[in-house]
Amino acid sequence: MITANSCIQPTHFRGVSFVANATSLTPLQWSADARRYASKKGMAKSAVLGGLMFLKNSSLALVFLSLAACGGGGDDSDDNPGPYKVTFSLDDSFQIPHGDDPIRIALVRLSDGLVVAEDFGTVSVTQNPSFSFTTTAIMERGSSYAVRYWIDSNIGGGTLGLCDSTDYDHQWSTEFYNVTNDKNITVGYQPWLVEYVCNTFP
Repeated sequence: MITANSCIQPTHFRGVSFVANATSLTPLQWSADARRYASKKGMAKSAVLGGLMFLKNSSLALVFLSLAACGGGGDDSDDNPGPYKVTFSLDDSFQIPHGDDPIRIALVRLSDGLVVAEDFGTVSVTQNPSFSFTTTAIMERGSSYAVRYWIDSNIGGGTLGLCDSTDYDHQWSTEFYNVTNDKNITVGYQPWLVEYVCNTFP
């Protein structure tokens, strides 16, 4: 899942800053504006925008944004123009199926497939997170990226040291689009979501 490092504050919402025409807006319009703002900020689709209070016959409108999830976390994009870093972690659910297995991981720019950062290691049997990957501030504002990772598990076959098919080597890809802040992502073990990424690790 994408962990929420920080949420936007109500004072950041543009609707609060110009209240002169607030009485002409309906709650539905405020809600639409809030959704557009969340989309612009790169918020997770699961973010819940609620708590709207509209005061009729008044020049004041108060908007409360209740954010159940903030995709990616990090600094507000208005304050941090980039570049940005990513921390990507495997939680402890990887320990039993993949403990002591070698892992390779890469950050890929989706526009051209360029590997901009990569690392390797071993999935831990005891630690949580069982593996973690942190880049320098390398992601460009507005660009889209994927973290691709391959565990050399050789389940029922395959070749040690080579990236085999998903039948033998578990591998995944996690994408994030239109980056406007640092990313802090933790994922759990989901073998039903494996995706072939061997072309990233020739």
